Amino acid sequence: MKNNAFPAATHGRHGEAFAVDHPKGGKAWLRPALPADMPLLHQLNVSEISPLVGPERAMRDVQARNPDALWVIERRSEPAAPVEIVGCYGFLPLTDAGLDALHADTLVRRDPPLELIAEAGTRPAAMYVWTAIAHGLARVTQPLVTLALASYADVPFFTVSMTEKGIQAARRRGFVPVDARAGDRNALVMLPARRANDGEAQAGGPEPRHDVIVASNTEHLHMEAYVRGAVFGAEQFSPYREEFDGNDFSASHLLGFVDNEPVAVLRIRYFSSFAKLERLAVLARFRRTKIKYEIVNRAIDICRRKGYTKLYGHAQTRLVPFYAKFGFRPRERETRLVFADHAYVEIEADFDAHENPISLQTDPYVIIRPEGAWDRPGILDLSAARPATNPA
Repeated sequence: MKNNAFPAATHGRHGEAFAVDHPKGGKAWLRPALPADMPLLHQLNVSEISPLVGPERAMRDVQARNPDALWVIERRSEPAAPVEIVGCYGFLPLTDAGLDALHADTLVRRDPPLELIAEAGTRPAAMYVWTAIAHGLARVTQPLVTLALASYADVPFFTVSMTEKGIQAARRRGFVPVDARAGDRNALVMLPARRANDGEAQAGGPEPRHDVIVASNTEHLHMEAYVRGAVFGAEQFSPYREEFDGNDFSASHLLGFVDNEPVAVLRIRYFSSFAKLERLAVLARFRRTKIKYEIVNRAIDICRRKGYTKLYGHAQTRLVPFYAKFGFRPRERETRLVFADHAYVEIEADFDAHENPISLQTDPYVIIRPEGAWDRPGILDLSAARPATNPA
């Protein structure tokens, strides 16, 4: 049975392509694969990945069922030179049954049953990264893939890596590990930014999907105020002017979602030698979920990525055991703190330096990406594909 009607990928019709400057000169293009490309694409995958990648016939069948599955990278080194295929990207648009098979480790990825592949014009349950060959071109072509597959922005993308090196490479591109289950311990997923409301998982139903983002627009700040008002205002009777203390526009705000519902917030402020975590709040009906751990862990990771190894905060005395799970401890000095009629203590934690901190040696295109999203191509990465033409 088909899923709901779903638009084809942006610019996904045959013959349309995206062009960028090749790092070594000339031009590179990303375009949908054509049936005539299959012999060369298969040969490329055999030589670059493994002779066990699967038959050429499987590539033909998947591409015929859904043309958005396979994309070709072409290059012309100079205007008079011939165009050559130098890489490709492949995706399996999975049906609900296909996603279940991926989780159960029963999906034959090298030669997938076509009934598990979503047909063109239908909405897939997930996109599985089938192949990716882009030697030296990933930085300039991945933003094009994101643009080409813009219609799938709310669909999770999965990949599987059998090596630690491969897992780390996937994580640098924005993938996060899937909760370990029977068959997907090496699976990673790039989650869409927003979900459909679900709440806690019902018995026998799907697990709620969590996400943590950095607030980046006015609506996000409305969501943040909504959660803080419900927790600190309605539950803890914090006065309005004590809760909104004048520091909100000098801080980063993290939002935790359980599916599409904003349910948790946390604020980070940055100082010369430490970062301060504060204003953690979780809606009461979601406090039994993992979102409270995920939002704190994400905050710690962002601070470490920005070069901080010392984190500091003020915790209500009853919540000191919760923060201890992340390595926080009360500070040695005993300072009595009372905020909005609640007793607080100072807490601090020391962390190892991040293995890939943002620094002056970092790629400048990474530095200007949205806060907390340094491993995903941003809008200015796409801008880099155009030549400088403004005389000013």
